[in-house]
Amino acid sequence: MFRSLLSRSSKYSQALHIEQFHNINKNFPNVYYIFARNSQLNQKKSDKDTVSSSTIVVQDGLNFRELPLAIKQTKSLSLSSDEAEKNVPEEVSANFNEMKEKLESCNDLDEVFRFLENVPRAEIPPCVSSFALNHIAGLDNNLGCRNMGLNEKNNIDSASRKSILLKLCEIVCESRDINTVLKGLGSSVRIDHGFEEKNFICDKFIAECLLRICDGKAQIENIIEFASLVSTRLDSRVLDQLWSPISDKFQEIDISNLAKMYNILPLLKSSRRTVFKIVEKRTFTLWWQLTVSDVENILSVLVKINFQSQNLLLSLSKWIHLNIHSLSETELEKIVGHFEKLDYIHSNLETALQRYIKVRNLQIKNPSLVAAIMSYCQHFKLQSNIILDSVARYFVANAFEIPPNHIVTIVKPFGVLNYVPNMELKFYKVLEDVIIAKFVDFRPEDLIELLLTCTYVKRYPLNFVRKIFNPYFLERLNTIEDKLELEKARTNLRLLDMAMTLECGRYRGPLLPRERPVQVVNRNARLLKIIDKMSLAMNELFGGYKYFLSNKWLHQYPFSETYIADFIIHFDRDGNIMPIEEIAKVDKRKIIVILMPEHYCHGKQCISGPQAAKMRLFEKLGYEVIRLDYEDINILYGKPTDLSMYIKEKLF
Repeated sequence: MFRSLLSRSSKYSQALHIEQFHNINKNFPNVYYIFARNSQLNQKKSDKDTVSSSTIVVQDGLNFRELPLAIKQTKSLSLSSDEAEKNVPEEVSANFNEMKEKLESCNDLDEVFRFLENVPRAEIPPCVSSFALNHIAGLDNNLGCRNMGLNEKNNIDSASRKSILLKLCEIVCESRDINTVLKGLGSSVRIDHGFEEKNFICDKFIAECLLRICDGKAQIENIIEFASLVSTRLDSRVLDQLWSPISDKFQEIDISNLAKMYNILPLLKSSRRTVFKIVEKRTFTLWWQLTVSDVENILSVLVKINFQSQNLLLSLSKWIHLNIHSLSETELEKIVGHFEKLDYIHSNLETALQRYIKVRNLQIKNPSLVAAIMSYCQHFKLQSNIILDSVARYFVANAFEIPPNHIVTIVKPFGVLNYVPNMELKFYKVLEDVIIAKFVDFRPEDLIELLLTCTYVKRYPLNFVRKIFNPYFLERLNTIEDKLELEKARTNLRLLDMAMTLECGRYRGPLLPRERPVQVVNRNARLLKIIDKMSLAMNELFGGYKYFLSNKWLHQYPFSETYIADFIIHFDRDGNIMPIEEIAKVDKRKIIVILMPEHYCHGKQCISGPQAAKMRLFEKLGYEVIRLDYEDINILYGKPTDLSMYIKEKLF
C-alpha cells in the first residue's frame, strides 16, 4: 500500500521519502508505516529546495498514530551525497571585527539601519548579518535605545527598514552553517516591538532550518535549539514534525543532551508519545550516567505531561537507590514529591528512603524534606517501621522548630498508617506541647484533621477539648471560604466528637448537635458494585432481601463513610438469621465490612488507621464485625457455590 500511495506524491520528494523511512526503520524496526500523503502537492514550482508537510500513519505494535512529517522537495531524484549533507562551519570573514565595531558604535535602531542601508550586500557576509540581527534585537529590547530619536524627522521609513531586514535574513540563510541560521532565528524571535515584518522573517528562518534538518545537516543539539526557539512562537505544528529527524539522530542522543530532549516533550502535541518512546529507549542505556539535575528535570517533565512509564520510572528508581546519599535535602525533597505526583512506588525507593532517613535522621536540617517523605508514605500507605520510627525521633528532637503546616504533614501519617512509634510517650507528649505552644498558628481544618488521626491509634486529645469545642475556635473555622473545605472540616469535627464519645471514657460527649444529612456520601464505585454482587448471592443464600440491609448509614451518627455499613444482618439466640424488621428477638447483630485494596497499608501488612477505627466503632455500637476481602469476593463471584460457602464460613 505504501508504494502505491508514494507514487502519488511529488516526484521531487520521492528520494527523501525513501531515505527518511529507511533511517527511521533502522533505529526502530518494530515500527511500521502504513501510508503517507503529501498535503502540499500543488505548490508552485521553485528552483530552490523547499519543505512540504505530509501526514503518515504509524503502527507501533497495536497502536496506530497519525503524525505530521516534514519532507524536502528537491529537483534531484538522486539521494544527496555525504559531502553535500555535511554542515560547513561558518568562517569569520576578514572584515567581521571592523563591521562589528561599527555596528556596536550605533546607539539606536535608526543609526543601525542607516549604516546597513549604505553597505553593499556583497560586503555583508552571513556572520556579520547574523551579528547585525542580534544587535538590532538587543537595541529593540532596550527601552531607552528603542525610544531614542523617535521625534526626529529623518527617521528611516518602514519600507527601507523592511528591505534591510529581509536582506539580512537572506544573507544569513545563504550560510552553509546551520548554527549561523539558528542564531538568526534566535535574533528574529527576540525582535518584539513595532516590526511588522518579524513574522515573515521568523517563518523564513524556520523554513530554512527545517529544510536543513530534513537534509540531515543538523546535529541533535541543533534540533534541540531549534525546538527551543520555535516554542517561543507556540508553533507546535512545526515541532511535531521533528520526530522523524530525532529518530534519524537517535545515536547522537547522549548523556550531555538527554535531559534537554525531555524538555522538548511539553512543546509537542501529536508526536509527543512517539518522541517520548525514542528518548525513553535511549534513557535505558544511559540512566546510570545521569546527574541529579537530569533526574529532577526528567521527573518534572513527566509530571508536567502526565506520562507514567513504568519502565522509565523503574530505571530512575534504580538511580535513586544507587545515589541516595549524594543528594542534597532540597534535591531529594523535589524528587520524592515528583514520584508521589507520578503515583509510583517501588522497593528501590522504599529501601533508599529507609537508608537515608536512618543514617541522616537528626542531621536533617530541612523539615520540609521529612514532610515530603511522610507525605509519600501516607499517599502510598507505606508502613515502614524504619522510616516512621526515625521520623518520630526527628520530630521529638526538632518539633518546636518545625512550622505548623509541616507538623500536620509529619504526624498525620502515623494515624493513617495505624502505627504507634516505639517512643510513643515522648512522641505524643511533645506533640501535645507543640500544639499548645503554636495553637493559634495552626489552620483550624488542619488541626481538626490532625487530632482525628490521633484517635485512629487510640490517642485521644482530651486536653484540647475546651480549645476545639469553643465558640472562638468554631468562629475561626467558619471563616474558611472554600465550601467543600468547610464542610470537610465540620464533618471531621463531628467524627472527632463521636469517636471520643464512644471510645474515651473520660470524654463527656457528644458536644455537637445531631446532624441532619443533606449531602450524599460518594462511596467507591468498585465497592458499590461488589455490594450489588454480594446482595444477589446473599438473596439466594438467605431466601430474600428482607434478611439483610446493604449500604446502610447508621442513624444518629455523623453522615460519613465511617458510619456506613456494607451489610447488616440480625441473628436470634439459636444463631438463625432473622428478618431485619423483627427487632424484638434479636440476640446478635453483625456488620459485614468489605475491605478494598486501598483499605490496607502497602503490601497488605495491616489495615489502615481509618478502617481500623471504623471497625472498632462498630464494635462499640454493639455489632460483631465480619471482614470480607474485596479480591476474594471478586475471584469467587463466578463460582456461586464457592461464594456461598465463603459467606457462610465468615458468618457462622
